[in-house]
Amino acid sequence: TAILSDKDQRLLKMLARGMGDGEYQSVQRNILLAAEKHDYAEIERLLWKFRHTTPHLAPFGHNFITFKFQAPVFVMRQIVKHEYVRISELSMRYVRGMPEYYRPKSWRAMADDVKQGSGGDCDESTHEWLNASLEESYNDDQYLYEDVLAEKLAPEQARMFLRLCHMTQGHLSGSMDAIAGLVTKRLDTHAQEETREFARQIERHCREIWPWSWPALMEGVDVTT
Repeated sequence: TAILSDKDQRLLKMLARGMGDGEYQSVQRNILLAAEKHDYAEIERLLWKFRHTTPHLAPFGHNFITFKFQAPVFVMRQIVKHEYVRISELSMRYVRGMPEYYRPKSWRAMADDVKQGSGGDCDESTHEWLNASLEESYNDDQYLYEDVLAEKLAPEQARMFLRLCHMTQGHLSGSMDAIAGLVTKRLDTHAQEETREFARQIERHCREIWPWSWPALMEGVDVTT
């Protein structure tokens, strides 16, 4: 791994932040001073200034990466929303045979205070019931899917009998800054846990490949969530 000079490392941070160390530290100090004075209007102004400072992402955009993935369909339907990320996904229009199904390691209860997201794990008896119910559903899917194919139904319509929890696969590509945007959003605690795990795997590989530039883009992002 190449060792960057302190000057080059500061440059990377400046590009990712859109401001140098001096200006960045000045914003931090001014926020602390405003907080001591309970000057919330000034805090809001400083935060707005930092948030709307344009980073210099062009150098990061010249670095490109491709991942081969396997993930549940419902996860990929969230990942595909991101701009500037190219996804080529296996299509059940062209592939015969029963796909692999995703089986969660645990089941989570509904959250009490939000419309989306989840709370803690379900109790053991509920886990057992849900696992059994899932297997029954998967078996029903398999019988229906194989039956309609045997009746010569077109695969593009036969896939209507498959649930969103079967596994799909393909390739995901993007520039470093585009992938960083995806990871930042999908590591957020409000993202679905299965999608956060997808983002964790991407983040880990990017950190290994780009040991200097990637952390500059991930500054302030909790990658351990």
